[in-house]
Order: sequence, then C-alpha cells, then structure tokens
Amino acid sequence: MLKLLWFFSWLTALSVDASAQTTWRIDYDRSSVTFKVKHMLIHHVTGKFREFTANILTPNGEFDHARVEAIIQVNSIDTGRPQRDEHLKQEDFFHATAYPQIIFKSTAVTKIDEKTYKLAGDLTMRGVKRPIELAATCTPSKFKDRVRFIATGSLNRFDYGLRFNEVDFLKTLGKAAPIVGDSVQIRLDIELIQERDQNNGFTSNDLLSHLKAFILSLDAEARAKTLFSYDNPERLTWARHPAPRKGLALKDMSASQRQIVDAMLKSVLSEQGYTSAKAIMSDQDVLAKYEEGLGSGYFWIAIYGEPGNKQWAWRVGGHHLSLHFTYFNDQLISCTPAFFGAEQTLPPNDPQEIGYKLLASRQELARSLVNSLNQQQLQRTIIGPQVSQNLIISETQKLALDNPIGLPVAELNENQKSLFFKLIEEYVNVFTAATAQARFSKIKNAELENIYFAWAGVRNERSAEHYYRIQSSSVLIEYFNSGNHMHSVWREVNDFGIVR
Repeated sequence: MLKLLWFFSWLTALSVDASAQTTWRIDYDRSSVTFKVKHMLIHHVTGKFREFTANILTPNGEFDHARVEAIIQVNSIDTGRPQRDEHLKQEDFFHATAYPQIIFKSTAVTKIDEKTYKLAGDLTMRGVKRPIELAATCTPSKFKDRVRFIATGSLNRFDYGLRFNEVDFLKTLGKAAPIVGDSVQIRLDIELIQERDQNNGFTSNDLLSHLKAFILSLDAEARAKTLFSYDNPERLTWARHPAPRKGLALKDMSASQRQIVDAMLKSVLSEQGYTSAKAIMSDQDVLAKYEEGLGSGYFWIAIYGEPGNKQWAWRVGGHHLSLHFTYFNDQLISCTPAFFGAEQTLPPNDPQEIGYKLLASRQELARSLVNSLNQQQLQRTIIGPQVSQNLIISETQKLALDNPIGLPVAELNENQKSLFFKLIEEYVNVFTAATAQARFSKIKNAELENIYFAWAGVRNERSAEHYYRIQSSSVLIEYFNSGNHMHSVWREVNDFGIVR
C-alpha cells in the first residue's frame, strides 16, 4: 500500500484539462501514513512509512471526481524496532528488494456529504494489484489554500502475498499460532496545499512533487549518480556533444522513473518545447544505427541541492539537448543555457529527423529577416561570407557579451522588427507561459539600439552553411547550421543562476 500515495499525482496530470484543474501537494511536516496490525493475538503493532509523495488533481478545485496517484517507499517502514523493520523488508513480508514501492491509482473519488468521500482505486503491492476502498473526511483549514484529509481502510495482507504467519517451533508441536494478523488497518492523515501559478516563474504546479517522487524512487546507486550538492562546480557546465554526462541516464531508469522525468519536463516546458525535446530524444534512436553511443536512452538527469530548499537546480542533457533550471526560494531564477539541436544527415530511405522539422522556424524566420534587409542594413549585418568557428561564442562556459557586432535592432523597420520578435518567440516559447514571458521581456523591454543581429554565410540556400547571432548586454541567441545539421542556444549573463 506504500506506493499508493505517489502515483496519485503525476499520471493524472496528463489526463485532466490543465485549464480546469487544481493541483494540490502534500505538506509533509503535517502528514503521515500509518498502519496497525494485530500481533500474537494480544496487542497491536503500529508503524508508519517515512517516505511517500503524492499530488491530487481536482476539477475546478472540487474533490469530487479528483484524480489521485501516489507512491510510498517500502524501505522507509518504521515500527520503532529496527530488527522488526528489517524482517518486514525481507521476502517473508514486503520483499523490498524486488518490490521497493507500493503504488496506488484512483479509479473514483465520490462525495458522500460535505465532509465525507469514498476513495476507490487500485493498489499494487509486492507485484499484486487489487482494488481497495478508503473512507475519507475532509476538513478545510482557516487558510483557503489548505485542507486536511484523513482516509482510513483495511486490507488483507494475504491478498498481496504477505503470507508469513506462524511460529515455527509451535508448528512442530502441532499447534499453529498466528504471529501477525491478516487484516491491516490503514490511516492516511494528509494536509494538502493548493498550488498556485506565480507571476514570475515560480515552480510549476507539480514540479516539486515530481522531483521528490523521482528522488524517492532511486536506490542508493542511482542516488549517487543523480544527486549532487548545489555548490558542485560541475553544475556550472553544459555540453551539446554526444558523450556521457553526469547524472542518471534514461536507459538506466525504470519505466515509471522515465514517466516521472516526462512529467518533470512537462512542468517546465510548453507543449511546443516538450514536443521538440521528445522528438530530439527519439531521433537519437535513428542516428544510433549509424553512430555508437546514441539513442533515446542516452540523456542524463542530474539534481543539485534538495528541491524545495533555498537553492537547488536540475538539468537534463544529451546529444542535441541541454536544459538547465535553477531555483532560489522555489522561484525560477534561470532556465539557461537552453540548447536545442538536430540534423538531417540520414540515408534517403530513413525517416528524417522530426526534431529538425520542429525547429525549422528558427532558420526560416532568421532567413526571412536577413533577406528583408536593404543594402545599407546588410553591410552592418553580414559579418562574414563564410562561417568561422571563431564566431561562435556560446560554447564557452562563462559567457562574455562585450563588443556586440552586427546591426542594431533599432535600425529595423516595423515589418522587420515584427520578424525579429517572432524569431525571439521561437526561442522563448519552448518554456511555460510565465517563463516565456519573463524571457521575452528581457528583449522586448531592452533598448533596441543595444540589441544586435548578425549573419554569416549563405543567405539564400537552405542546404548551405549559415550562422546568426542576436546579442544584447544580457542575452545571447546563437544559431549555426552546416546545411543539414543545426545547433541553437539561448544563454544569459546569469546562466545557472549566477549573478555576475
């Protein structure tokens, strides 16, 4: 039953209309998952699970017809007796090595009266999935964004394969004596906090819950690969090339862990951004037929600091994708560097990279802009007939935006400015709306005479090498295309949340 509380949260997030739903997260300091079972026919043993996570999604804030998923970690069991806890983790009972989590997914939440609900769902424990019902009472807090739920019920542990029951030496005497009762009483005392959208990029509704669920799902070896201190200097690095990164690779995750990563990405990216990121990952499976070390599993997740604490960050990276998110007091303070790349270098009979097509507007809008310029504007915009590697400045770890080159955006006419800002939108719209607006404002509200657009290489042939740069005192956009292989990046002077 332990895994119960976790899956509540993120699978439902994919199936409920985001515009009509409210997300709730657990206040872990005021919540508990406990159980009670009869022992030796004399008294009851009580216990708890210290590690669990869950979200609840409610239509229009109403708990009737809510969708819930949850996870509880078996290894966090605590009955106050370490020796007994270790036995409970063994094959006689939970068999935590083979079945480290208990998962619950709701099938129906029905309102009985103003404070009473019936919670029905499927509980998977020790590899066995069975239906379960819990009776719940809801008590609103004096704070409108908080409620307290107490859900109770029972299950027969034999139904889930927890069959240990007799004292061996009494069996030898022909007297079977049950040591643990069959029925287990369950109590969930949960305080929920309503998540709210924030004006300047606070953590999205359920990102924290997804991250905590992901961390709880990791074993010791995976934690060592995934979790780092916030001050680890490796946090301040990024890469675009096809090589192993620090972190836990998708290929080394379970199916449920990969689903959580998907939910994490959906929490920080728009539909456009998520679709592009997933396409880039999937395209690696095609490229893997021609180059070793590629594939959709070769993307790494790393977490720096503890999510929910004062400072923390996380990233995902692999070939053609590098995304970094940094938080201070749960406010997003940096989402850069943000790198997207793709290529079309496949044999004619192979499917072309979807990612390349999804990112095509980054090329087409810039090409339309440069080809709309008059001769005087072009003289300032064109910084070279060919692309030199010396032009590319975004691949340095520490970004310097001195000495901008190219044409000041202030010298564009209104139609050209419209094309320019559409191009900016292509880069920022990969993020959620609040984050995209904050990024867009960095350009829109800047002095246009201090923003520069530059181009190098061929302007009129899509399959020829070309490059462009957009640069201000705080933002750099850089795009390079060899003709069928493109790299694009958005960087800022406060990459990784660093104040320079």
